[in-house]
Amino acid sequence: MRRRQGHTLGEVLMSMALLALVAVTALGILQWALYGSQTQQGKTMAALLAQRQMEQLLAEQEPRSGSGEFASPHQGFSWAARVEEIKDEPFLNLEITVNGPRGARYHLKTQRCKQRRNLVYLSNKRLLKTSEDVREDEILFEQPGLSEFSLSPDGETLVFVDFEGGKPQLFSRPLKKDSVVTRLARHPEGMREPSYSPDGKSLAFATQEDGRSQVFVWDLSTNTYKNRSQGEHHDGSPTWTPDGKGLIVCRDGNSLVLLGEGSEKVLVELEDAWMATPEMSKDGKTLLLMSSRDGNPELYTVDLATRQWKRLTDNPGYDEQPHFSPDGKRILFTSQGEDEVPRLYSMNPDGSALTPLTPDQMGDSPRWVP
Repeated sequence: MRRRQGHTLGEVLMSMALLALVAVTALGILQWALYGSQTQQGKTMAALLAQRQMEQLLAEQEPRSGSGEFASPHQGFSWAARVEEIKDEPFLNLEITVNGPRGARYHLKTQRCKQRRNLVYLSNKRLLKTSEDVREDEILFEQPGLSEFSLSPDGETLVFVDFEGGKPQLFSRPLKKDSVVTRLARHPEGMREPSYSPDGKSLAFATQEDGRSQVFVWDLSTNTYKNRSQGEHHDGSPTWTPDGKGLIVCRDGNSLVLLGEGSEKVLVELEDAWMATPEMSKDGKTLLLMSSRDGNPELYTVDLATRQWKRLTDNPGYDEQPHFSPDGKRILFTSQGEDEVPRLYSMNPDGSALTPLTPDQMGDSPRWVP
């Protein structure tokens, strides 16, 4: 049999057709992969832009609905924000939608308080500033002995306790970073628990007098102090009434007393339990405090007209250091879990809408920034 030489024209054409089909298929697969990659990149970019836009919305003092387009190098992407109040709640619903090329789309939804509230607190001997809604801790001050402090009514000055000559004394510095510390006041027996008056002209503090804990008031204009207790009891935890005319103190652990100029009035008294860290609401109708009246240190409010108690917390650990927000709509406090580490929380005045503020680290001695 004679061996055939070469290929017929039909075979060559068939091979070329097959090669063309393979090339077209490969090109299609490549284009499909490229399109899929670009689509995925678009979706990823939409997610990143949505996150960035949400952070900006959260940081605004009064978030509002709106829309817009992103500038270069993100042209082709647009955003839309929707802000909606929640009925009968101090919160807002925030939504961000980002649309981009090739159907890229990403949607985010969260909540925040209607008003952004700032606060300062202690953590590992550092004073930090953050917000109730957007936690961005800023280290303001670091002091080995820092434990007790008070903020001026304008939120610009910090008064704190530190030791000098073996006694706790009061020192002052502006709240902003890298400020100079100066000694503000000195008492022979030391000074603890500073509390600014509402007008910023005086400081209440606790000290020892004849072996008893007493509450004094330091006049910042004259640098003189006066005993406001003048009794045979032990007074501490001074806090001012909203009008600045009186001081509420914890007396002998089981009563809260209003000290006026030359007068006293028992506001709340318990026989078999103790109380601490009282604070009066802005309208003067309610006392916020910590008490062991139910066996465990919890937070309560007391209606001063009816003397009715309302329990706000229910926690096996300590709930303490409560403070009304400047608008009176939230309460800031510390709470200890099973690890006995204090952390910060906020809630509504009736105990609802509990919000953890420092779930991943210690938070102590919190104060709202006016």
